[in-house]
Amino acid sequence: MLGAVERIVPLVWDHLGLTSVRSVYDNGDLVNTVAAMPSLHAAYPMMLLLFFWGAGRRVRIGLALYTLAMGYALVYSGEHFVTDILAGWVMAGLASAAVAVAFRAARRLRAAATLRAPMSPAP
Repeated sequence: MLGAVERIVPLVWDHLGLTSVRSVYDNGDLVNTVAAMPSLHAAYPMMLLLFFWGAGRRVRIGLALYTLAMGYALVYSGEHFVTDILAGWVMAGLASAAVAVAFRAARRLRAAATLRAPMSPAP
């Protein structure tokens, strides 16, 4: 059985001597104490990875490592659950797929409109 999840961000602020920032976390008024589902913090690096997929192998590897590191940091720090991270990645994939479909449809419509346009005589 897993132990309790403790958010480490307030502990980091304490370690840095910024107790006033920790009080914001303790108060709970200005932070989301139950995290967010899906995690946009996880979705954004995944969207970058998908957007720059064609930029080459090095870029893909770098962004994949960044995406994984962000997911790990979010879970380790207690800011998100693993399911939040996975849902963020799925959401990024769905958004990327939707944009790709929309761009293909727009290209087809533009091509069809060009074919239907009357040819104007050359001057």
